[in-house]
Amino acid sequence: MDGSRLTDVAENGMTARQSGAKVEIYTWMTCGYCLRAKRLLADKDITFIEHAIDGDEEARRQMAQRAEGRTTVPQIFINGQGIGGFLELQHLEHEGHLEAMLSDQARIKAADDQGGL
Repeated sequence: MDGSRLTDVAENGMTARQSGAKVEIYTWMTCGYCLRAKRLLADKDITFIEHAIDGDEEARRQMAQRAEGRTTVPQIFINGQGIGGFLELQHLEHEGHLEAMLSDQARIKAADDQGGL
């Protein structure tokens, strides 16, 4: 996917990079929900990898395969786990689960790295 690029929005607070969580988002340039999802992540100082798939049908097929058949954008993944699109991301944030999900993933990764899982 040649359209992939790293978006580093870390300034303050916990970032996905600091927590060890890998956040990925598949987007289209003209997608309003994609822009809103990226803004939410940026506002939370969460570093993410953006896969811009505009017009790239092969990249869209790969995204759909990872997203259990979902073909809409954005599609957001935290450590490879698909969470859905903007509305699901927003729901996680409003319910206070987004930070916990990033922290939980960091604890799991740290335990796994130390042979604890």
